[in-house]
Amino acid sequence: MKTRWHMGVVVLLVVLANISCDEQGEDYPGHEGTDVIALQNESEIEGCHLFGQDLDSTYLGEWGSCYGSDSICSKYGKFGSQYATNGIFNEYSKFGSDFGSYSAWNDFCTKPPLMVCDGKVVGCVTVNSFASCTGTKYHPGALCNCP
Repeated sequence: MKTRWHMGVVVLLVVLANISCDEQGEDYPGHEGTDVIALQNESEIEGCHLFGQDLDSTYLGEWGSCYGSDSICSKYGKFGSQYATNGIFNEYSKFGSDFGSYSAWNDFCTKPPLMVCDGKVVGCVTVNSFASCTGTKYHPGALCNCP
């Protein structure tokens, strides 16, 4: 009987994890009705760095230009590429997948990447409006406006 109950919980969790933003209603840009915001003022996070909330506090790059080598906005850089091992735009990384425990794109992630400026946490990067976050919740799709 316990096994059947556990299987039911696992199935429910898998179903919930597969609900995408599109299925919940297209709220972005702006994520109306939530406190996840689009980037309003680029200068507020200029020079800030992203860190994972995993055990290693993995460095995920800096917010910056479209061409900076450490910038998450550089499509061909080591942190902004869709193939970056720990990139928030790599749909297969633990920081960029829809299901990663520390992913900016996971609707249910409770430990999304942190935005750190001058040594202080100023927010997090997430699509989860319910994530516990010090400061502002930035939508990952609104961080970079690059060609």
